[in-house]
Amino acid sequence: MTDALRRWFGDLSLGVRLAAAGGRGSAVRLAWITIGIGLGVAALLTAASAGSVLDSHEQRTRARIIGAAPDADRPVPGVSPLYSSAVFTEFAGRRFGGEMLFADGATPPKVPGVEVLPKPGEIVLSPALRDLLASPEGTLLLPRFPQRVTGILGDEGLSGPWELHFYVGVERAELPGTSPAYSVGVPPERLYFDPLLSSLVVIASVVLLIPVVVFVAGTARLSASARDRRLAALRLIGADAGQVRRIVAGESLAGALVGLVAGVVFFVVGRDLVDSVSLFGMSIYGKDIRPSPALALLVFLVVPVIAVGTALVALRRTLIEPLGVSRGARRAPRRLWWRLLPILAGVALLAGQHRGMASQPQTALVVIGVVLVLVGLPMVLPWLLERCVRRSRGGPLSWQLAMRRMGAHGGASWRIVGGFAALLAGGIAVQALLLTSDSIHRDESWTPTADRDLAWTTTADSESARRLAERLRTMPGVRRAVSYDVVHAQQPPHLNGPVELIVAPCPALRELTPIQNCAEGDVFSFPEPNGEIADLPPGTEFVLSTAPEGRLSWRQPERVRPIARPAFHAPWSGAGLLITPAAVGQGVPQLQHLVAVRLGEDDPLALEAIRNEIGLTRPLSFSARATPVSDSERTYTAIRRLVTVGSVAALAVAAGGLLVVAFEHVRHRRRQFAVLSATGVPYSTLAWSVLWQNAVPVVLGTGAALACGLGLATLVLNTTPTPQRYDWEAIGLTGAAAVLAVLLATVMTLPQLRRAMRSEGLRTE
Repeated sequence: MTDALRRWFGDLSLGVRLAAAGGRGSAVRLAWITIGIGLGVAALLTAASAGSVLDSHEQRTRARIIGAAPDADRPVPGVSPLYSSAVFTEFAGRRFGGEMLFADGATPPKVPGVEVLPKPGEIVLSPALRDLLASPEGTLLLPRFPQRVTGILGDEGLSGPWELHFYVGVERAELPGTSPAYSVGVPPERLYFDPLLSSLVVIASVVLLIPVVVFVAGTARLSASARDRRLAALRLIGADAGQVRRIVAGESLAGALVGLVAGVVFFVVGRDLVDSVSLFGMSIYGKDIRPSPALALLVFLVVPVIAVGTALVALRRTLIEPLGVSRGARRAPRRLWWRLLPILAGVALLAGQHRGMASQPQTALVVIGVVLVLVGLPMVLPWLLERCVRRSRGGPLSWQLAMRRMGAHGGASWRIVGGFAALLAGGIAVQALLLTSDSIHRDESWTPTADRDLAWTTTADSESARRLAERLRTMPGVRRAVSYDVVHAQQPPHLNGPVELIVAPCPALRELTPIQNCAEGDVFSFPEPNGEIADLPPGTEFVLSTAPEGRLSWRQPERVRPIARPAFHAPWSGAGLLITPAAVGQGVPQLQHLVAVRLGEDDPLALEAIRNEIGLTRPLSFSARATPVSDSERTYTAIRRLVTVGSVAALAVAAGGLLVVAFEHVRHRRRQFAVLSATGVPYSTLAWSVLWQNAVPVVLGTGAALACGLGLATLVLNTTPTPQRYDWEAIGLTGAAAVLAVLLATVMTLPQLRRAMRSEGLRTE
């Protein structure tokens, strides 16, 4: 080892020893840095695990799908067929589902998480559903599950520990039209993200990580004044400026390395607690949170570089001499032009994308533009604070103390508030993307309607439908209930829209819509929701079945009377015919037996009682509810929940950073507080000064972030072929949460402020 390397190694080692054994002040500083960097590292490792969480969620979901593989209906030697049908229910605003199963043999295919498939009258529950049914809250849900519980689902059959899921055994007759399955699960595929979802994921990751990086950089500069005094003592005994910088690098490196260890500990402990927490309806297994090795290595390399780099940059304006430290009370005013360059570059990049992302995805350019804007915002905030402080004149003593302190040493607060501002500005863009994406996916799978009190269910046969309708009429919350059948027929070639064929006797037809005269053999026609009449000339042929044994059809008779549209029918269906059983004849296949229900006033208890009466295997469908979710919608839902949870975590990390900085401010100024208290300044004045010092930067940062975030959201949405929509409620809640976090951090420092005002703080050596 050369002499130069030996000196470098010695200086770095001295910095490490000063950080670890430099007295009580060094220990406190190392503890704060360890906690701060540890929280940041834990957040970064969690963000690096987002891919594994989504992949595991998708793989678990795909592994339990029955009969969806291309060759699932191909017989397998030694495997008996399994029949299944998805079923959904709702309770207390939570929609969940499961599968109805019938195993036609002793060796059905293995279903993940199920040891023994349930037989008719038996059910297998997820742990969360079992606990819900056993709780007081689930008492109203319990009648919907009269089956005998024969097992509990294992982890491999659930997407998360809090998922409500079940498998219920039924008779073969309850699964009409289902095909046999000889395998369970579909081949794993790479998750597909459309351009909007890709932008949502990447931009959300950038938005959530920038405040964490800013927080790590700010934490590495805590207690800089106390450290500089120690460095001045080293200059006094002969250390030169280069040695001082190397010692600072060693001290910062020690804090970063200890913070990395603490971050790994925080991450592991937090991951173990994930199984017991459910946020915003999303639950994941802790074992699924696995950081990408490449991203984890990047975190371990970047965090020490950030810590050392910020510590060295902080020395550029600090002159450390043997007899003290001078920073210069007067410095040149901050210039604005170079601080605006990143924002202007990002705006130009985003504005140049226009709306071409749908046909030519340019996610990388959009992300670069977002990063430039979000990085430039914290750079502009110190200039804004400086201008506001300089223009502040007069006011109460607490206000003047806060303004004087921010004018002299406002950097620490702004480093953390910059992260808050970046989080808020980026959060507005993410919320706009979430709302826009939400409207797209709802348009794909929802058909909104104003007729929200109409619901229906299906039964096995017409007699069951009639009896169920009679029971429902007597229940609270039901205004009317009627049973009828629907014939599934191929549409005539000359028609563009759907035509419904409803079969019911005259009493039921009179309940569906007003009919003056009705006799067996009559046929009535009703229009579409917009009033248009379908072109159905006499003799129109409807094909009812094309089975190999023969083609079955039904021809419209000569005499068809027009009537009003049935008030009980599905609002989104087209025109159709009301047919009495005698007119349709015998041997009609593919009849769907329905019970339509007109609900009364919105009564959740009555609605749950209605669902219990209908039963688990016959879900109650609403005219404004979603159809079974698609793969794209399921992926979007998982991403939306993950982004929401990540936003809460990032806000918590930023709030923790503010708390650390607030504690450090009070600890560093304890002698000044003691002197002010001794001269007669009341506690309330000093408390208000601390509050103003924390609140003023946050208020300015929040205002700047709102302006920047709205502009950023407009630019980002301009790159997508979608209408611009903003979730003003979420934006307001995010800003209010940021301000509330600052106020909470300030309040938590007040006990330490009272201790700092004691006379013991006047003692010195």
